[in-house]
Formats: sequence, C-alpha cells, structure tokens
Amino acid sequence: MDALVPDASNARSHPVDVPTARELICALLRAATRVSAAQAQHLRALRLSPSAYHVLVVLRTEPQGALQLSALADRLSITRASMSGLIDRLEAKALVARRPHARDGRRILVSLTDAGTALLDERGATFESMLQGLFANLTHADQQQLLRLLQRTGATDRA
Repeated sequence: MDALVPDASNARSHPVDVPTARELICALLRAATRVSAAQAQHLRALRLSPSAYHVLVVLRTEPQGALQLSALADRLSITRASMSGLIDRLEAKALVARRPHARDGRRILVSLTDAGTALLDERGATFESMLQGLFANLTHADQQQLLRLLQRTGATDRA
C-alpha cells in the first residue's frame, strides 16, 4: 500500500508517488510557457504572434480553403473579438483576405493570400522543425502517449 501524505489543495490524503493536481497543472503551465516562448522567439523575425501563425496554418489545412471568423476563433480557443483583431493585423500584412460567403453575403470568410501561402512555404518547415526540437527528449511513443493523455483531459481539439 502506498504511503499517504496530506494534500492541502483538497484536504484529503493521496499516495506519495501520485502527483497532485497542482503539480500537474504547474508542469503543464511550465511546458506551455516554454513552447509559447520558443514560438514567439522564432516568429519575431516575421512580426507574427504564435496565434497569427496558427491562423495561417489552420487556413492552409482547411479543405475548403476558407473559414468563417467564428470557426477560426473556436479552433484557436479565443474570442471572436480577439480573432477579428488578429485577422485585421494579418490582412494589413496581406497574408489573409476576407470575402463574402457565396450563398450568404452576411457571412464573411477568411482565406490565405498568395503571400500567406508563400510565407508558410518558405518558413513552415523551419518552424515545424523548431517545434519538434522542443520534444526531442521524448521518444515517438512518449509523444503519442502525451497526446493521448492530453486528449483525455480535453486539452486538445482532437478527440
């Protein structure tokens, strides 16, 4: 039987070798901060935020080639107002364009421009390589297990 220690976060006892929720959250936050900092540093030369770059990648992988602003906001887990500002900035850089929906003129679609596609073509592989480097100390199996565990917590958009 595992030794028990008090857990002040929930006033219960838990096994010593089982991390507390606080420890898990702190580890996740440290990892997220590390990833965010590496992305920001890499994208600084492009004058793009990680969120802006993610918008470009999402649009590139979209089968229809365009998405409504609300769908983009949902995919990136940010508010529609924040997404609108992000699209304004990307549009000012000529990386995305807005256009009316073909069947419903009230809806606006966002798509990549040729310049946005070119940026991803030129810099995408380098960026993805940098991201892979963040997980270089994990085996392929470890990475798969990490993704499965995060999916079980609802922390990813893939279930």
